[in-house]
Amino acid sequence: MRRERDDALNQVAEERQKTFMAKKNFREEINKVNKKTNDKVLDMKNRMQFWQIVSIGTLIVGFLIGWIL
Repeated sequence: MRRERDDALNQVAEERQKTFMAKKNFREEINKVNKKTNDKVLDMKNRMQFWQIVSIGTLIVGFLIGWIL
């Protein structure tokens, strides 16, 4: 009886440890995905800001050339 109970307790402890490790791995994976996503969003914002500056500069140069002519 005791051996069966000890075996059952060991199994429960092993399952708890597996569950804990799985949760830890999932958290790490979620953090990696969030970091990649944030990096991509920041990159896209920077690109958009660059092209906004280029378009405004082009517009200003166009007005200046039109004003000179």
